[in-house]
Amino acid sequence: MLVLEEEDRAASLNTFAAMMKRLDGLYGYDPANNVYSGRGFAERVRARLPEKGGLPGLFRISFTAPSLDEVLFLKKDLVARKNHAGRFALSREAEIGVPLSGAALWVF
Repeated sequence: MLVLEEEDRAASLNTFAAMMKRLDGLYGYDPANNVYSGRGFAERVRARLPEKGGLPGLFRISFTAPSLDEVLFLKKDLVARKNHAGRFALSREAEIGVPLSGAALWVF
């Protein structure tokens, strides 16, 4: 779970930039090529799939106080991200859900 703390919001007036900064660390983002490297959080999820019988899991990205528009923009951005091989960072089968509260993204 990724939680955007109040001090993260205070560090930047741009909430989306603060969220992306946290995600970049998890996904191994390469800003020079504007792609995720496939290392970091996504790699750890893939490594654990065999432990779970090869079934994809479910994870949640939570935020303390974003606007729903920011969460929806982040959802759109995650779907569009590509890795170095030119493939999308999330598989075609991956789905991203936003609860009515707008306080989290569910990825499965």
